[in-house]
Amino acid sequence: MHLGKQNDSANETLALLRTSFFDHLNLIDWYIGFLKSELQPTSSYQAHITSLSVLTILLQHGCNGPDFFGGRPPDGRVEWPWKIQIFSPGMNRMLLDLMVNPFDDVRGKSVNILRRAHKNSAYLYNTWEKTTFIRPRTSRQSRTESSSKLKAGVVSRAWLLMNQTGRPDHSDGFARSLDLLFDRTSKSVTIPSGAFQPNRSIEAGVELCEKIVQDLEMKLQMTLSSPDKMIIGTHISGLLTSLRRVIECCEQIWDCVRKVLCDDSPEGIISEDNEDEFELGAKDRLSYSWRALMDSSCLLRGIVMTFMDIRDIETSKQVTEDLLRIGRLSFEQLAELRHRGAFSSVSQTFAACCRVCVMFRNTVSQDMLRKWYEETLSCIHDKASTITRRSAGIPSLITGILSANAGGELFIRGMTDLQSIARAPIISSAKEQESWLPQVHALNCLKDIFMSSKLGPSVEPYVAQGLDIAVYSLESQMWPIRNCGVMLYKALIDRIFGNNVPEGAEAGHLTKSTSRMSYGRAPEIAELLPRLLRTDSSLNEADPVDPASSLSVEAIFPALELFRRAGPPPGRYDLARDAITYHLGSQVWLVRAMAARTFNSFVQDRDGIEEINRLFQSSYLSHNELHGRLLAVKYILETILVDDDVSITILRRLLDSLDIIRTIMIAMRLCSVNVALLLDVMNIVTTKYLGKHYSRSNELLERFVCLLSSGIPEGLNNSNDTLLNRATLLSRSLSHLASRNMQALGELIMSVSTHDPDSTRSTLIRLSSLHSWAFVKELGRDDWYQLAQLYTKLRASSKAAYVKEVATSNLAELLEALDWIGPQKVTDITQEGSCQLVCWESSEVAQSPALADAELRLRGSVLAVWCSDVKSWPEELQRRINIWVHMLISAGHERTDFPTRKAAVQSLSAFKRVFRPSKSETNTNDHFLGAYLVLYDTLNDDDEELREMGASIVSYILSDPSKNSPDISLIPLSAGRRFSQWLSVQYNQSPYLCINATSRLTGAPQIGTNMRPSPNFSLDHSISSLLTNARKVNTTLFAEEKQNLFLNPVKEAETWSCILKQLSPSAVDANVAACLAEWTLQGLRALTATAEKEFDGPLGWTAKPEVFTLGMRVVLAAEVVRCWARKSVKGVLGKEVEITDALTRFVDVGCETAVHELWLERAERAIAGDGGD
Repeated sequence: MHLGKQNDSANETLALLRTSFFDHLNLIDWYIGFLKSELQPTSSYQAHITSLSVLTILLQHGCNGPDFFGGRPPDGRVEWPWKIQIFSPGMNRMLLDLMVNPFDDVRGKSVNILRRAHKNSAYLYNTWEKTTFIRPRTSRQSRTESSSKLKAGVVSRAWLLMNQTGRPDHSDGFARSLDLLFDRTSKSVTIPSGAFQPNRSIEAGVELCEKIVQDLEMKLQMTLSSPDKMIIGTHISGLLTSLRRVIECCEQIWDCVRKVLCDDSPEGIISEDNEDEFELGAKDRLSYSWRALMDSSCLLRGIVMTFMDIRDIETSKQVTEDLLRIGRLSFEQLAELRHRGAFSSVSQTFAACCRVCVMFRNTVSQDMLRKWYEETLSCIHDKASTITRRSAGIPSLITGILSANAGGELFIRGMTDLQSIARAPIISSAKEQESWLPQVHALNCLKDIFMSSKLGPSVEPYVAQGLDIAVYSLESQMWPIRNCGVMLYKALIDRIFGNNVPEGAEAGHLTKSTSRMSYGRAPEIAELLPRLLRTDSSLNEADPVDPASSLSVEAIFPALELFRRAGPPPGRYDLARDAITYHLGSQVWLVRAMAARTFNSFVQDRDGIEEINRLFQSSYLSHNELHGRLLAVKYILETILVDDDVSITILRRLLDSLDIIRTIMIAMRLCSVNVALLLDVMNIVTTKYLGKHYSRSNELLERFVCLLSSGIPEGLNNSNDTLLNRATLLSRSLSHLASRNMQALGELIMSVSTHDPDSTRSTLIRLSSLHSWAFVKELGRDDWYQLAQLYTKLRASSKAAYVKEVATSNLAELLEALDWIGPQKVTDITQEGSCQLVCWESSEVAQSPALADAELRLRGSVLAVWCSDVKSWPEELQRRINIWVHMLISAGHERTDFPTRKAAVQSLSAFKRVFRPSKSETNTNDHFLGAYLVLYDTLNDDDEELREMGASIVSYILSDPSKNSPDISLIPLSAGRRFSQWLSVQYNQSPYLCINATSRLTGAPQIGTNMRPSPNFSLDHSISSLLTNARKVNTTLFAEEKQNLFLNPVKEAETWSCILKQLSPSAVDANVAACLAEWTLQGLRALTATAEKEFDGPLGWTAKPEVFTLGMRVVLAAEVVRCWARKSVKGVLGKEVEITDALTRFVDVGCETAVHELWLERAERAIAGDGGD
């Protein structure tokens, strides 16, 4: 009895394990299907690259067998415990279609998976050789094509597409298809007995290359005989990427493109007659030329890389001639090219030749490397009269040569020679000194050497010498040399610190996390810095206007930059601080500003306020010294006050320091620039105080008011200085705001706005930073109202559009703050009165786009105030909501600018408290449906910021109504899915939702905000014309990119089809249903007729994203019509059988002609009724 219980328990455990096992298998099987659907042509880049990366990981773990990626998984990871068939024919089709994707990494990953996945698997081998490219079906006879036909189909289709457009992605796709074909025909694979076995000898691969070379030679002969025809119909990029031989072709290509790419003004080469005949300009000619050179150089590099595997001395001697020939061609190209886009590829080829020369270790190759070095030095001198900013390809020549001999004799010689040339004196001849400057080429070569990652350890001993040369060059009389000195100095700074400096550091605000240099790595720099940061009086005696007298001043900038990023040398803080403080008094403003930033970085780890006090210990300071020290104070304050939690103690200490500074300034002769800067410093501290510690009665508040009111000397009240006027207006505005004198604040700004709109705008922008809920909450009812009235008056009276725009934005922010303090706080701006703040006639044209955006944002805020406590919905309110929704639809269009789309989202955000009032259920009034649909569209915006903003609004709407703040936080994709489900439930009876969803499903324009379906509703876009237009190939070389790369139209069609199937029959108008049924039948017949005429398969007619989208729309519409028919919706009664017959016919034909698998899968689901109701 006991034994029986144990057996039962074991059986139950085994059953549970088996169930769990198959649950896991089912999950993985679903996941593989999901990944396949994400590879469809219309998916976004993010979906494509993520799915391909996941497939790569699964294969690396042996999910499809241990031989897919050559053995055990990388990094010692555990192998997959079971095998799942990933590569169905449909998956192959998806991957093959991605070979012509616009993104290079998508093309690369898809082909890499195809190549490796087909390497050692007999099943996949057969799939590749004999596939129908659709899932095998038991109920229908599948059509099979021979291997040669299918291969030729993929390659020939890629070839045709490349010749039609000539675009790089299509050329690369053709090259990759040939690569796959060559890989399959030139490698031996173990094939089971009875499997289809084509010729797999090496001769087959060679034969393929021969055919490609013959075609290439024919095109080159045509080009050489008529150069103007080079770019007409001879798209050779795909051919070149596919080949790995024939140097002669590359030499001929160089002869063809030399004239264009070596000319400083290639736009003048092509004649007007030829440009008219071929409809091509200089842009197209340049593009074709540099792509041909780039791809030919890649071909040569591929040949050279194969030489690196040669270890036999005799074999290396045999290929040396080819190596030198390639190196000579690359050398010539780099020496003559003027097109920067071609440098990167050719320089890599030349560098590879240099490395192989060193590897071969024979006399010929070693001598050639030294010969190339000598010829490069000759180029530096010979081309000294044709200097460019970056010396064209000469730095790439010297870098490639020295990289091959890093740290060796040739490298040491090169560094010595280049430093000698860089330090050489300028020729005294007045005629030649402007045109013969080998120093420029030498400095650019040194810059590239220090930037090269391959030469990192080798150049470390030369960093200090490089800094000295850079500073020496900055003091030159010649601007080209000074300019190259700046670039060399930046390269050295990046070599020392790296180039990952935080964004704020570039503006002078280094954070504590910014890397500092270890002086132990380069002790010479610690000795060099004091000499670089000169403090002799001649610097301050230079005339900033005279370039010749200010050369020594220019040398200060790199020294200060190095100090700013390196920090003080050990044990020399006071010496360095004194040197920087000295330059705070420079006569040159930019030097003072840089010194102030450097000073701020020095005191980051110290007491900033104490350092401020030390700066003003002297009783007498010149105006320049005072200005430089005030700049340092400003930067230090910005660093101290960057934290949100600033204590009262720190603010009190800052006030003490400002009192000292003000006392020093009063004793001096007044300077408007310094007074303006002092006021800026005071305003920074005051703004921080008002935003965080605003209170009605506070001793510190009184000190702030006193400081601001006494900070403006009487003699400068009517100054014409712009900086002083701005600082003065803001200071007085903050003083009134701190003392809660809103009436005086309004009178001040209104009076200034009439004659100084720039200062008014600047002050309004600074005031907007105080519109947080914490600040607004402290305002009384009258204070809030007077501030709102100020903005309203400015909008009405100001003639400057930019003042109106800022005032409008500030008013919108104030109204949005009511979301936190409650609309009952202000009773004067409610209902009808609030709507007078904006003009509701959509025909009015704003003075500027920025003002129109601000008006749109304000409309949402105003409507939110009016609708917050409305019990009934008057007709005028409904009309204004409709106007607002129309404006949102227009502003949210994908072709509108980002600021306009953002304003639409901000307007919706202001209205969200009406969508879901506090502690109330979400409002499902019919008048809000249009706004809800616009909100849904924001979740598919091309910009991530706007999608996140839209998701936060949706999270608020869908949150628990008993809570004020959202209790869920959704990402945009999840928010879109849940929001669409919410719409289908809340507006289940809405005809407006029905006609909008129908329009979106079929790709028709949006209907608008009409709540009732029109009896004249029709889908007047013919499906035949849509299919014809979708199939047209855009032959433009520079194709226009889609405005919205995030939106997946197929996923959207699936969403709206689900909504339509869930609607109540009462929401579906008979006319709408009849129109959709007729449109669907026409679509199925058109697709079936096309499938009957043309065989599809990889890169076939359904691979084009526009065609794929249209086909999915038709199939999804068939699901909807059949669902409505089962619900007895008027207009589609009796249509179910007709639709089903059309679907069945389409599937039968599609199976025979290899129509896209996702179409057929969806159609079969529709026939079976599994589409979901």
